[in-house]
Amino acid sequence: MRRKITKSATKRIYGFHSIKSDNYFRVESGNEFGACYHLEFRDSIISFEAQPQGYNYIEFRRNGFYTSDFDLEHHDTGKELLEIKSDEESESQVFKEVFKCQKEGAVAQGLSLALMTESEIKKEPLLRNLKLLYKYRTEGPLTIKHFKILDCIENVVEISIESLCAYLCLEKKEGYPLIYDLVARGELKPVQGLAMHALSSQSVLRKRL
Repeated sequence: MRRKITKSATKRIYGFHSIKSDNYFRVESGNEFGACYHLEFRDSIISFEAQPQGYNYIEFRRNGFYTSDFDLEHHDTGKELLEIKSDEESESQVFKEVFKCQKEGAVAQGLSLALMTESEIKKEPLLRNLKLLYKYRTEGPLTIKHFKILDCIENVVEISIESLCAYLCLEKKEGYPLIYDLVARGELKPVQGLAMHALSSQSVLRKRL
């Protein structure tokens, strides 16, 4: 049975609209909500969903039932289940023992089960960059202005966001959202990556290889 998350009077429920998965998810924790940004922009993932179908497993010789936080679909390796835990929870010996049983249960279902921890999710400046890209990501086909930006970078190979806007005579309020949208779509890549440097006017971009 698939678990359904509804509004709660006692806990905060987070909503996330995934363009990648063409779906809207409700999740129960800030860590799960933060994980959505990582999953939305991870190239290896085709789609994902929250609170997928659960399965039975054996926990210390007793029957247990487990529902992972996410179900991922990878380009190369197919389906994978994902559990989200705080750093403190993930270090608990009890959790480690239970999670081992849950992983064995997943294998019995022909699946794999992975863990993503709070420190991985909240790593900066990566999470801040992903939230920025999510803010400016648009749906639908690229526009003429998008293609002008791509054509410009095709000619110069690498250029900073600030210089790109100046070269195309684009105001910051118009150019930056278009450029961030192209980065979010994977059409442009920051030369220094997203994990180590915060996106800014001085970030140098190149076209996707």
